[in-house]
Amino acid sequence: MVDESSLKTANFGVEVDSEWNIEERKHFEVGFIARQSVFVILPWEKESVGKFLSAIIQCGAEPRITLTFMVSDAEGLRQEVIANAVENAKRRAAIIASSAGIKLGLIQQINYGYSEIRVTSEPSELGEAYSRRSMSPPDIDPDDVESDDTVTLMWLIEG
Repeated sequence: MVDESSLKTANFGVEVDSEWNIEERKHFEVGFIARQSVFVILPWEKESVGKFLSAIIQCGAEPRITLTFMVSDAEGLRQEVIANAVENAKRRAAIIASSAGIKLGLIQQINYGYSEIRVTSEPSELGEAYSRRSMSPPDIDPDDVESDDTVTLMWLIEG
């Protein structure tokens, strides 16, 4: 289903597990807890992702699953957003100039400050609704990507 080489460890640790003894008013070591965070990047194919999640849920380890959706071509999205911001600025400037009875001359200045264009979703945990007893894969539909950026253009105004 998923090639093992695509599973990557993000975090691994072992810590002492303890319990509080009320009568003696102190902690007692009862063992160890091992935690491992792994991630895998999968292409969005609803059926195969659903099967993958079902297999993890059914594994018996009581995993905490967090999903994050990413854009496959983040740089392409950034370029498209910037181009759209410039076109939007030109269109609005033309409307304003026309309404004011003036003409726009050459662009004199372009200001573009770095702003982060989000190309991933906010992480969300797969809830308790998908317990180990659930036999059907979770029905997940990622939301559309929304992004924006700001470009300021200054024109020479012609009378």
